Amino acid sequence: MTALRMKLTFLAIVAAAQPAQAAQSDVHANHLAHEAGAPAIDPDIDAFVCGYFTAVEKGDPAGILAQIDRNFVVKWPVGQPIIDRQQLHNALATLSGTVQQKIRWKVLETHVHGDWAWARVNETSVHQPRAGGAERTLDGSHLMILRKQDGRWLLHRDYGALNAMPAG
Repeated sequence: MTALRMKLTFLAIVAAAQPAQAAQSDVHANHLAHEAGAPAIDPDIDAFVCGYFTAVEKGDPAGILAQIDRNFVVKWPVGQPIIDRQQLHNALATLSGTVQQKIRWKVLETHVHGDWAWARVNETSVHQPRAGGAERTLDGSHLMILRKQDGRWLLHRDYGALNAMPAG
């Protein structure tokens, strides 16, 4: 297990994630196409990312939490890492009550190692304040570490970073 942690830590340091996209009714609706000649993307990991960002775009805390394992850590660009399910639920509910999100994402790279996998994902998220006002576009990256449990992939770690500071 220590060797796996060291390997995942090394991969997390070396890899840089990028913007993701979410879908409306079709989980692949906002998923940008993979470029010809790009590394092969594992279809199961790609499908997981599509489902995850679809739930994020819908502002569905229960749908998001259903895709996260019990020992998760989520790190957004601002604030402390989140490791508590209720804390994450509250943060997601606050976000969805404050803004309507439109998300586009692209899985850049995936690697599967038994019951562990990681993905680099680019995301562009447009936040429209529900109370009115100017929308804000965030261009970011994710390094997602997944663990397979009971035959399905779950999010174990998500490190999100901004590629550039938003305008304004």
